[in-house]
Amino acid sequence: MSDHDEPWEPASDAIPPKDTRFRRGVSGNPKGRPRKAVRAYTPRQLRRDIILQMEKEMTVQANGQRVKIVTYLALLKKLVAMGMSGHGPSCAFWSRNITRRSKRMLNTTSTSSDLLNW
Repeated sequence: MSDHDEPWEPASDAIPPKDTRFRRGVSGNPKGRPRKAVRAYTPRQLRRDIILQMEKEMTVQANGQRVKIVTYLALLKKLVAMGMSGHGPSCAFWSRNITRRSKRMLNTTSTSSDLLNW
């Protein structure tokens, strides 16, 4: 006989070794399928999602009538109204961002209607 005490078993696909065979009452995958890893939200995805939301139309009340406008215009109108009423952060945002753009527009050759329609 050989050096092993166990009898020889053929190693084939038809008859797996005893230690690797399924045991009764034990699931084949007790831990289950591993969950997907949560990916980080990139700044590019955030910008895309913000742009998509800002381009959606919304219904607002203007002069007693319901009007559909793009979300970013509604936000801009609200920002202007809050700034005009004296809301500090709105005034700061307005002076920091919007006046720079209007100065650039005033330096170019444009009419007053162009300034109102941007």
